[in-house]
Amino acid sequence: MQNDELNSKIQLLERRLNRERLARKAAEAQLEEFSQRIYYSNKALKESVSVAQKKQAELEYLSRSSRYISNDDGVTPLVTSTIDLTMNFCDASIGACFFCKAGKISTTPAPIIMFKDGSNAALADYKSWSFPSHHTELLDSWSIQGVADERAGVAGWLLSSNFQAEPGEIGWLVFFLESEFIDEEKLYVLDTTIEHLRLGVARQIETRYRESSESVLEKMRQDLAATQKQLVIADRMSTLGQLAAGVAHEINNPVGFIQANHQFLTETVTKLLSIVERINESTEDAQLSDFLNQMDISFLKSDLQEVLEDNAYGLKRIADIVKNLKSFTHSTSQERGYFDLNACIEQAVKIAAATIKVPVQFDIRLSQQSGDVFGDRGEIEQVLLNLIVNASHAIETEGKISITSVQVQQYIQVEITDNGCGIPEKDLEEIFSPFFTSKPVGEGTGLGLAISRSIMDAHEGEISVTSELGVGTRVTLLLPIAPHQAASG
Repeated sequence: MQNDELNSKIQLLERRLNRERLARKAAEAQLEEFSQRIYYSNKALKESVSVAQKKQAELEYLSRSSRYISNDDGVTPLVTSTIDLTMNFCDASIGACFFCKAGKISTTPAPIIMFKDGSNAALADYKSWSFPSHHTELLDSWSIQGVADERAGVAGWLLSSNFQAEPGEIGWLVFFLESEFIDEEKLYVLDTTIEHLRLGVARQIETRYRESSESVLEKMRQDLAATQKQLVIADRMSTLGQLAAGVAHEINNPVGFIQANHQFLTETVTKLLSIVERINESTEDAQLSDFLNQMDISFLKSDLQEVLEDNAYGLKRIADIVKNLKSFTHSTSQERGYFDLNACIEQAVKIAAATIKVPVQFDIRLSQQSGDVFGDRGEIEQVLLNLIVNASHAIETEGKISITSVQVQQYIQVEITDNGCGIPEKDLEEIFSPFFTSKPVGEGTGLGLAISRSIMDAHEGEISVTSELGVGTRVTLLLPIAPHQAASG
């Protein structure tokens, strides 16, 4: 009886134990299945994150490479930025750009080569790299070449593609990747990058050529405007010459007899005043004496003398203007020959010095090589005289006028420099125009420099002016040397 109960209890315990074993196995199976699910879920999540990060890196790379296109820094900065960006994206050890002409690497412009920190120094010998530099057409996709050098311990891949640089010049982008495999998706991304680079380089070159064309066009416009201005001035000068010739002829005759009459009037008035003074001194007629005293003969004499002097000055001014007009319209003289330019300069200084009213120190340095020139000495002397007098007028109190001569190739160069007030920049373009003057009304005809240029042109010479306000003015003359001197020189 007791044994049966014991067996019954044992069987009951065994059944319970079996149930627990089965339940535990079922739980372990469920746990195993759940663990696998979690593992595969984590694996899929990591792969998704990796893909997302990869796509994000690709998008960021493409975004930055496309932004470079809009920069206006030039082709070299664009290429350099693209190399640096692509090296980081591909984890390349070396990135480079070579410029090829007729299928050969050119040294101008120089290659652009960039190294990643810790790169194998053996890779620096780019001449041993194998990329299709002989191609002169743009590639549809990146060229891939295996690289293996056991002695240098180098193994990897060489990626290369090209773009159109300057006309007749192909640029090659080359990257070395020290890796066992190449990510095919990155190659597709690099295809987009090379297109961005091609567009960017084409835009930079087009912009440069457009700016260059605009600059040339603007220069042509300026030259055309200057030519038109010269034509207008030439036409004006022609008309002015005809007008001046007529005016000079019409004025010269009346001025001549007015001057003669003025001289006669001056002498007559002087005599009459002397007679009146003697009458006043010797008369015994009290009424006449009072009348003469009331007229204040001494004051009248002084006043009349002033009026006559003013008239004489005015007549001289008119005569000078007529003379200048005639000189301006007949600047080509037949009285030409060889003459010593240095002697002409010295004579002009002597004449000018007698008319200068302010203290001026002359510094004259004439080269002994500056000898004869061919032309009209009187006209050249007139030019020098005009320039020296102008220089003295620019000096307000006291100053210095320097005159030098030196042979420069086939010319004799004369420079007249003063330390006067200078000429405003806005006036420099007008100083050779007829009747232009910066002097007060009545103190200048405005024909001096116009006549001087006309004379220099007639002598196949040149005249130019440089000036700085408050510093002074320099006038440079260039006159062709005499033919016999040119032959001996």
